[in-house]
Amino acid sequence: NTEAGSEVLASIFGGLGNETDITKYDCDKLARMTKGQELLNVFGGKFEVISVGPLKQVEKTASTFACAGDLVLNSGETKTATIRVKQMPNDELFYSVE
Repeated sequence: NTEAGSEVLASIFGGLGNETDITKYDCDKLARMTKGQELLNVFGGKFEVISVGPLKQVEKTASTFACAGDLVLNSGETKTATIRVKQMPNDELFYSVE
């Protein structure tokens, strides 16, 4: 999504207070969860998500739900990202922004 992968954003959301049933997720819920989160790029740079643009669903399976759209970071940059929630084998959910 970004310059040769150099700006890949990745973050694990804490899970506290988040729904544990993957079927209850939609793009609006992922946008609310992402706004205000601190993301790390592959170089260790930290950025806060100050705004999440409209998201479009890009994946929905029994174990994964994902939406894509633009994130506005506190650096002033806008990055296109995929926000994903994945059901792990131990029934925990893994949240990521890529």
